[in-house]
Amino acid sequence: MKKLLSVLIILLVLFTATGCKKKRESLDNILTCVKEETNDGKKINNTLTITYKDKEIQKLKSTTVSEMDPTTINLTMTIGSKVFDELNKIDGINMKYQKVSNKEIGLVIEIDYKKIDTKKLKEKLGKLYKEDAKLYNLQDTSIDDLEKELEKEGYSCK
Repeated sequence: MKKLLSVLIILLVLFTATGCKKKRESLDNILTCVKEETNDGKKINNTLTITYKDKEIQKLKSTTVSEMDPTTINLTMTIGSKVFDELNKIDGINMKYQKVSNKEIGLVIEIDYKKIDTKKLKEKLGKLYKEDAKLYNLQDTSIDDLEKELEKEGYSCK
């Protein structure tokens, strides 16, 4: 019985140590930045999750939860979803709205910089596309530079 207990303890220690190491390695490749602000008395919470490898940005997930007038949430989601349906046809980009509560709406934007076709994005957005829009062109930015830029904009990163 003691032998079985010893083996189980050793396996548990090995499993725990190995699991922690893998988790830590994956955390080293993710930068999370958060910012809370107020616009017209309504709270807006922004969370950016940036995946990178060797300081090169691979993916970005932007999650924004905004307080809204409850009477405009459905209209906003309907209009936004139609626009996003077109943008989601572009490889490397995924956008969606979600109703968080009766007075909050969530916007999730996911960009894969290894796949995104900025020419198609520019065509779809037309005049709305801004040449200096860093969101779509982060593949040429280092993770260190992006973190500094986000902190200047009021984000807290870790």
